[in-house]
Amino acid sequence: MSTRSELEALERVAYREAYSDGIFDLFFGLSLVWIGAAWLWLPDYSGLAGVLPAIFIAPVIEARKRFVEPRIGYVKWSESRARQERRGLVQILGVGVLMLVGGVAVYLWFGTGADSEVMDTLVPALPSLLLALGAGLLGLVAGIPRAVGYAAILVGAGFLTILREADPGLDMFVSGTVITAIAVGLIVSFVRHHPVSDAT
Repeated sequence: MSTRSELEALERVAYREAYSDGIFDLFFGLSLVWIGAAWLWLPDYSGLAGVLPAIFIAPVIEARKRFVEPRIGYVKWSESRARQERRGLVQILGVGVLMLVGGVAVYLWFGTGADSEVMDTLVPALPSLLLALGAGLLGLVAGIPRAVGYAAILVGAGFLTILREADPGLDMFVSGTVITAIAVGLIVSFVRHHPVSDAT
């Protein structure tokens, strides 16, 4: 193995380790819990439930920085890794736009007329399925396999919503609870393996 490929392999391991702290996982899980709870117990405001997590994105990023850097230090990724991250963000944004356009197109196609029953069946599952697509893309682009697992959990929640012929609140709440539990386990493991005193 050449020196370059050895360095690239080390960087891949370091990248996975740098995102093994569980903070983003906890944020994602609690956001799902909140959205599901709003759907279940605050139905009049369920459409605005996603606003609160969006507001907290920047504080969570700063909190993660303060939590991680004292334990594993600051890492400056190679230019190729930085380019890959930027390219991945553009891809995720592009897919998000396509999903929005596609969702509107599906609504216009099925939302009026004889096929409105199809729309009535699919719409409740869309939140979980769209979030699953986003999580899956993030996992593939960033090289974080557990995000693909979260996508699978959300796909299952979407299909359960369809099978139960119900709104997505309960399934999103349960999915969020499972992901939150995983996140807590990740945080405990990260703190155990990277105490502040070991930081360099």
